[in-house]
Amino acid sequence: MMFDPRALRGFSRKGFYTMVQMRLIVAAAFCFVLTPSLALAFGKKRKEPAPPSVTQAYPTRVISIGRFLDTPFLLPDGKTRVDMGLLLPELARTEVTQATNKFRVSAQAGEGNGTLARFVLRGGITSFEATSTSANIRFGYKPGLGDLASGVLSGAEGTLSFAIGSLGIDFHIIDTERQEVVAVGKGSALTGNGKLEVSLDFKDIKSGADFVFNSPMSKVFRAAMRKAIDQMAKDPNTNFFMDWGATVTKVNYDLKRIFFGAGARDEIKPGNVFTLYDNASMRIGEALVYETQHDQSVAAMRDDADQRLLRSVRAGDQVKIYYSEGPK
Repeated sequence: MMFDPRALRGFSRKGFYTMVQMRLIVAAAFCFVLTPSLALAFGKKRKEPAPPSVTQAYPTRVISIGRFLDTPFLLPDGKTRVDMGLLLPELARTEVTQATNKFRVSAQAGEGNGTLARFVLRGGITSFEATSTSANIRFGYKPGLGDLASGVLSGAEGTLSFAIGSLGIDFHIIDTERQEVVAVGKGSALTGNGKLEVSLDFKDIKSGADFVFNSPMSKVFRAAMRKAIDQMAKDPNTNFFMDWGATVTKVNYDLKRIFFGAGARDEIKPGNVFTLYDNASMRIGEALVYETQHDQSVAAMRDDADQRLLRSVRAGDQVKIYYSEGPK
C-alpha cells in the first residue's frame, strides 16, 4: 500500500507521530490475534512442575527358585511317593506372584547346570503330619524321623478325613554374590487352635503331583506357602538389605529428564529417589522420579540448578536405591 501525502494535511508534527503510534499499536494487536503462537511466545515461560513428595523406594526384587529340602514320604496306599523338594518349587513359582508384588520370579534357574542367580529362594516343608483316627492311618514327614507312614489303606476306602497335626514351611533368600541370607519367612496353614481337617480320596490321587497340585491338600500347601512369602515381603530387612539396580536408557538434556528401565511393574512410584553411578561406579548424584510408566520411569537430578550433574549422565549409567530412611 502506497503512502498518500494528502493524508498529512491539517496534521501538526505532533499529531503525525500520534497517528503513527496508534497504527503501530493496532497492527501489533492484529498480529497477536492472528498468530496466537506468537502471542504465547511473548507470554510467561512454562513452569517446571512441582516435584512430588520424597518417598523411600521399595522396588520389586527379582528372585530365582533354588534347591528345596528333600522331604520324601509315602501316601497311605503304600506305593505313591511324594517328594516335596521336587514339587514345591513349581508351586512357589505361582504363589510368589499371588502372595506379593515385592518379588518376581525369574525364568532363570536359581542353581544347577552351571547357573547361579544373584538372589535364590531356598527352603521347603519342615514338617507335615496327617492322621485319620477312623482308619488308624498316619503319614507325612518330620525332621529327624523322616517318613511318618503307619497304617495302609486296604482296597477302596473311599473318602477319609485327615487331621493335619503340623505343617510348616520355611523360606529364605540367599544373596549368592555376598553369600548371606537377605530374607526369611515362615508359614503354616494351621489356625490359632492348631486344628485343620482335610477330606482325601486316594482313588483320585495317582501320583505325588496329584497330591500336591490337584487334591484338597493343594489349598493347604498354597496357604502355608503364601504366609511364608508374605512374611518375607513385609520384613523391612528384606527391603533394605537386598541390592537392586536398573539402567539409564535415555537422557533428554532439553527437558532435563532422565529415563531408566524400571517402572510401575517394579513398584516404583513418583517421589522415589535413586542414586546414579557412571560406568566406572562413581556416584553422580540423586535423581527424583516424576513419572512412571509400565516399565520405565522419568526422573530429574536433585540439587542441580546449573545442570552440571545432568550433563554427566549417559545412557548405560546405573540406577541404585537411595536410602532416605532406615528400617522400621
